[in-house]
Amino acid sequence: MDDLSKPPTQVDSLDALLREAVSAPAVLVPGAVIGEHYQIERVLGMGGMGTVYLARDLDLARPVAIKVHRIATDSSRLHREAVAMARLSHPNVVTVFEVGDHEGHPFVAMEYVEGEDLRSWLARGERSRGEVLDALLVAGTGLAAAHHAELVHRDVKPDNILIGRDGRVRIGDFGLAQAAETGAPLHADLGDATATGAVVGTPAYMAPEQIDGGLVDARTDQFAFCVAAWESLCGGRPFDGANTEELRAATERGIPVAPKRAIPSGLRQVLLRGLAAEPAKRWPSMPALLHALRAARRRRWVMFGAIGVLALAAPIVAWAAWPGPDPLLACDTRASTLELVVPPVASTALVEAARIAAGPTNKPLSTPLAATIAGHYARAVAVADTVCRADVTGKWSADMVAASAECTFDNALAVREILGSIPPTRQNLPDLLLVANNVPAIEPCADPSVLAGWRSLAPGVIELRAQVARALAQVDTGRIAEARTIATALARSPLAAEHSVQGRVALLQAMLELASGEYAAAEKRLAEAYLAARSGEDPELALRLVSELIYITTGLRRDAVAGERWVAEGLADAKREQARYAAEAANVYEAAAQAAIEAGDSQVALQHAELAETILHQLNPKLHEKLQTVRGDALADLGRFDQALASSDARIRDLKILFGERHPTVAVALGDRAALLLDVGREEEALPAVYEAIAIMDATAEDHAASVTPLQITVGATLLAVGNPAGAKYLAAARRSRVAEFGEDHPDIALIDTNLALVYLDAGDQPQALAALHHAIAVQEKFLGPDHLELAVGLYNLAVAERDAKHYEAAVATIERAVKIYEKRQPGSGRHAMALGLVTQIENVAGHPARAVVTAEAGLAIAATADLQVQAWLRLELARALFALRSDPARIRTLLAQARVAYAAENMTARVAEIDAFVAKLR
Repeated sequence: MDDLSKPPTQVDSLDALLREAVSAPAVLVPGAVIGEHYQIERVLGMGGMGTVYLARDLDLARPVAIKVHRIATDSSRLHREAVAMARLSHPNVVTVFEVGDHEGHPFVAMEYVEGEDLRSWLARGERSRGEVLDALLVAGTGLAAAHHAELVHRDVKPDNILIGRDGRVRIGDFGLAQAAETGAPLHADLGDATATGAVVGTPAYMAPEQIDGGLVDARTDQFAFCVAAWESLCGGRPFDGANTEELRAATERGIPVAPKRAIPSGLRQVLLRGLAAEPAKRWPSMPALLHALRAARRRRWVMFGAIGVLALAAPIVAWAAWPGPDPLLACDTRASTLELVVPPVASTALVEAARIAAGPTNKPLSTPLAATIAGHYARAVAVADTVCRADVTGKWSADMVAASAECTFDNALAVREILGSIPPTRQNLPDLLLVANNVPAIEPCADPSVLAGWRSLAPGVIELRAQVARALAQVDTGRIAEARTIATALARSPLAAEHSVQGRVALLQAMLELASGEYAAAEKRLAEAYLAARSGEDPELALRLVSELIYITTGLRRDAVAGERWVAEGLADAKREQARYAAEAANVYEAAAQAAIEAGDSQVALQHAELAETILHQLNPKLHEKLQTVRGDALADLGRFDQALASSDARIRDLKILFGERHPTVAVALGDRAALLLDVGREEEALPAVYEAIAIMDATAEDHAASVTPLQITVGATLLAVGNPAGAKYLAAARRSRVAEFGEDHPDIALIDTNLALVYLDAGDQPQALAALHHAIAVQEKFLGPDHLELAVGLYNLAVAERDAKHYEAAVATIERAVKIYEKRQPGSGRHAMALGLVTQIENVAGHPARAVVTAEAGLAIAATADLQVQAWLRLELARALFALRSDPARIRTLLAQARVAYAAENMTARVAEIDAFVAKLR
């Protein structure tokens, strides 16, 4: 006889009998392909019911476990059960992907769990009672989900409770699962074998009714679960015997074997009730058992001497008349799906890895990362509690509860993949925080209006959607190669055509096309996917798609007509769906704000930006770089420059605390500050930020190329504006990068060329400067319209080139166009005053001093916000005009004296000498 106390063997002791009853399939060799796209790698285990292999899914580039069954008396039952399992998606149940047939033998393709079973996990080291209970409770949650789907496992044991390397616990090997039914009695001298025929399972864990061939249902699984729990907690199984008859008798007596490790009486009594020989005396359900285990774990059992006699009877009372659990109490201790899919221990390890990777200079980053992840857990718990109470009280239908379960699993799996998409290195820490802030919201999973329209996801689709989420996170952080690998695998999957995943795959493909500069293809794909999402009632996806369409048409292509259409569509969607999909709606408002900036409507831009900011503040974000930039641009355009600059300074300060002093994210913020100052003609004030940004950029450019190009444009323009020729190299580098992305005809190239034209002028190459400027202005007018601020910059530089070429009338007409733009867009700004200064200078050299006086007076009237150099220039040119008119010598001397002081303060010795020579003429 075999000893039932021994642990199960990998090969069943009934193997010989099985070979007589059924034809065993030939062992598959590595490299063999089964089911058209599963390539066998090696054998994982063999048993009475079949062989389990590790295989590679060639379509999705992922490992899978393939169980090839021996054909028993009813092979159709195996297929029926596997199909039923494939319909069950739960974070604590091994997922079944596909059911098929291989040379007459059914096979099931399942999720491959890299890790170990509960038995091995227990044997590997000392485990606290709390750790063991945690694992059992999570496995029990998966088993309860199977029961809810009207499935019975029939072979619950420690070997079928799997613990992945990610810490997630799953109940596995449902190859024996089937709906509740009766079978034939089992009478055999056998070890921990899995019998075949009508009675299946591992005898050492079988309930009496299963051994007897009676009704096998969820209560049978409950018995086996309690045997496994007792064994895990106490170090041995509760009932013993050399064969099924002895085991059956021991169970009937109900007196367990003395445990090797003691457990609290509360836990003992909970398990004993689940081990009752009569199914009716066990817990009414797995959820009831799990609730009782949680309650017993928390309870403090106190023994008082005065009632010692009563205490002796307590075990009997507790077993025979255990009070029924309050269903609502279970909601207080129910774990959220996120906690089951991403165990808190795993997220804690991620935060700790980030803290270590940050080093001594960046340690503060781990704090907001931990807070962000904790926020996700808190919201997941709130959703779980809401759904549980709605379920227990009957407020929600079973279909709505099931939809919520699928929704939360979909969300949790996406969170897990997104958090795992960025390795925690020092360079990647901002990206890690970025993706942690951008995980999908879970609140819709508790929204009845969302759940009422929920479409059940086909088997395997949730996993594909999670992979798409991972790839999109990689695109957002510049990891294009990794994202392409996932996209290639997804494209081969037949599930990619499923309605619930097709639009997300289209979004991923479009984002990859954007990364390659294929803007037309990306826009077409996004538009088609958006219309499909709208018609298919997928508002969350529609919001994501339309925000990208706004960005492409207004930010990249600068197509005002197309952009206006998508802004209108997006704002209507965002207003309608804001309550349900807040983060996605905020992204649309942010994109609309950027579009308004491009269109020159700063007031509308600020309104959209502040609306987005209000929503995001409620979601407790840490990073929203684009939003902060567009808000600052809007404030500056509206003349609220001090507010814009104060906001920029606060942002730089916060980023330095978060990421350290010398991170590329800080350099970008410094560049934005310099751009604000540059736009109002305060170039000298912009220089400290520019030099600090250069030091960071030069040290990190290779690792952060995506963020460098816009910064190079700002740096180059600022340096050239103060006469530093080093700006040319930054602009040239930015131009090479942008031409590779956009081609020659794009506003970014035009902006670069308007600045490089100054370099051509300094080199004496007027024809090249004029050609570059005329082309740039034509591009800007085409893409940006007739009154865009970037066009004003080009017109200013063209006027300088025309002045130097002595084309004075053309130069005056050109610069007056720029003045009109500043009057409309930035009235009274430093740029406005500087443009008037250039008009005055050209009118002077063209011989129109009377016109120059009028223009100079207008410039000085608004020059209070301009820097000293612009004010000095206007005074000098006004003095020239008055001198040419032989008018007001006293004022001429005052103007020259004021200009000299300003130029001397700026250390502009050539200008000081010019004024001294002018004063000498007055004598």
